Amino acid sequence: MDAFAGIGLAVSDDGLVFERYSTDPVIAPCGEKNTPDHRGVAGGSLIQLRDGSGDSYWRFYCTGFPTLGDDLFLDQQKVVCYAESADGIQ
Repeated sequence: MDAFAGIGLAVSDDGLVFERYSTDPVIAPCGEKNTPDHRGVAGGSLIQLRDGSGDSYWRFYCTGFPTLGDDLFLDQQKVVCYAESADGIQ
């Protein structure tokens, strides 16, 4: 398994107490060669937006790792990845 195995999700009704949504990541590396998230994904920001009809949707930006070298701290290629979701989960 790579060092950047994915991004999890915690949910809260009050913004103070959070519960893990799943033990699996909601965003995981695809594992396909020559893709931005071949070797891993990490970090990120979630933004809630509204479309022209007033419905909300979510945008998520994170760091993708298409390659990893022997030294994970010095030798890694990084790219910005983007995902969009109606519910912030799928």
